[in-house]
Amino acid sequence: MTFNGPVGAFEVEYRAQSLPTIWGNQIFIDGNILVTTRYLSLSPIRAALACHATLTGDTIWTRNYAENGVMIVMGFKNGQIYARNFQQQGFDTIYAINPANGNVIWKSRHTVERGIIWSAAFADNGDLIIPGSGTKSVMRINNLTGDTVWTRYRIIPNTGAECMCVSGNTVYTFEGGITTPKRLMAIDINTGAIRYYSQSLPGDGYQEIPFSIGKDGTIYIVRDGGELHALKDSGTGFIQLWSRQLPGAVGTYSTFGVLFNDDLIIGAGKRIYKIDNVNGSIIDSTEELISGGTLNARIAVDAYDAIYVGNGASIPSEGKTFAFDKDLNTLWSDPVPYNYYSGPALASPFNIGGVFTAAQEAK
Repeated sequence: MTFNGPVGAFEVEYRAQSLPTIWGNQIFIDGNILVTTRYLSLSPIRAALACHATLTGDTIWTRNYAENGVMIVMGFKNGQIYARNFQQQGFDTIYAINPANGNVIWKSRHTVERGIIWSAAFADNGDLIIPGSGTKSVMRINNLTGDTVWTRYRIIPNTGAECMCVSGNTVYTFEGGITTPKRLMAIDINTGAIRYYSQSLPGDGYQEIPFSIGKDGTIYIVRDGGELHALKDSGTGFIQLWSRQLPGAVGTYSTFGVLFNDDLIIGAGKRIYKIDNVNGSIIDSTEELISGGTLNARIAVDAYDAIYVGNGASIPSEGKTFAFDKDLNTLWSDPVPYNYYSGPALASPFNIGGVFTAAQEAK
């Protein structure tokens, strides 16, 4: 894991020494504490949680809560870490964990959608919104007890978790399977009732992960094999603002970034593009960030409009984290091997900005 200060201010770097990992995974941060997943073995597959101090990289604790499966971090909210024991069969145990010592606050068994990197979304009070499977394919989970608040059925493909976002009192997610049309759906976060759907959005039938909401409420989604769409929620339905075909495929585990002026940052093909939020036109692009395959860009934008990108290279040795300014000029890059499932995470411990990434191993 690497720490760099605000662009133009200073740079500090450390590498956590405690526990090696086979590949990097998601990082979640709350103040001066971060937590991530550390893969110990692939055969059999085993992974533990590791909690570190953000300023020093010192290990606070490591813990493996189950004999089988992988402990996947899902989020860090209101002083609790949320993780699940990923079994690859849909029947996972969700954990709420005390970040100070790694002790379990509660654990609750739920039928959740398989997928190795999906994260929880959160209601205002801290309740978890997670992708379930079967007849409980969207679930709200009480953050104090782990009990189910409501469930809502939707059709989804069996190829991984569909992404979802929360804005105000609405949950946004996809509905549709491999052989049925895909469309965006709006769900009441308090009751689980379906409010309305968008029109069908063309593309292939597999999972839809790149999905974000801008500060102005614009919903950005891209279909596998389809177009990038910008939509607004009118309160009674969805209004499509624009759509465009990007100059290359978008990686399955990619994320978007949004600048202060609401322009969109997205990876397509082998480059990062800046998209005009008003009309969807391409403003600029970076150089190629990988030599082959499709960029699996995981993106974060800080308060200075600096753009951090994990390239998610399919060639493990090419894994890197990049920093660009808002005009996509390269500021620095750092090798981060085996970063397919990881990406930059931002934090401000003690008012000092930082970007953190998880690499193949601690050195």
